[in-house]
Amino acid sequence: MLAALLLVAAPTHARADRGSIDPDPPQATRAEDVTGPTAPATPAQDSGSTTGSSSRPTADDNAPRPAARRGFGGEVRLFGSVHRPAFGLALALDYAWRRAALAVGAELNPYAGEGPGDLVPGALHLFASGEHRIPIGRVVLRQRFAVGPAILLTDALGKPRGAVGLFLEAVPLGLEILTRARRLAVTLDAFTLALSAPVLGDAPLVRYQYRAGGLRF
Repeated sequence: MLAALLLVAAPTHARADRGSIDPDPPQATRAEDVTGPTAPATPAQDSGSTTGSSSRPTADDNAPRPAARRGFGGEVRLFGSVHRPAFGLALALDYAWRRAALAVGAELNPYAGEGPGDLVPGALHLFASGEHRIPIGRVVLRQRFAVGPAILLTDALGKPRGAVGLFLEAVPLGLEILTRARRLAVTLDAFTLALSAPVLGDAPLVRYQYRAGGLRF
């Protein structure tokens, strides 16, 4: 009987042992099954493109700014006087540095006559001048002083023609505005004091003038 009980219990124990063993353990879950498909790598952006179009140099930024003229040159000045009515045309040839210029020139300075609308030749001025220049971007601030002889061109004012006197000109403040054209500038001497005295002595002929205007090349 004991042998019969052993025969019955042996198959039951074997089935229990077989049930406790996992036949095939499940494979480890892959990372991509949990996190999903990997997103494609984005290309690195160019560091220059992140700054925006506003920081990129434009054509105007790269364009060279006009520089104040140096070396030999000249200036044509058209001017008028408001204190003692007069008009004039001056031509000067100069040599310019960055902050200074030396020039020689001549100007024709007709006077207003004694009658209304009367205009007489006036005087011819020959001068030498020195100029102090301060360049600021497209503008050059300048101060000029000129001196030379004044030659009377008419005897209509009761003075002898050909008399030689004195010419003085002072420009405490003038502007030279550079243009895009090479070696061309527009000048404005809005506060110019000039003394035209072709006749000196006991009965001098003296004209004080306040002038403005000019063109530099």
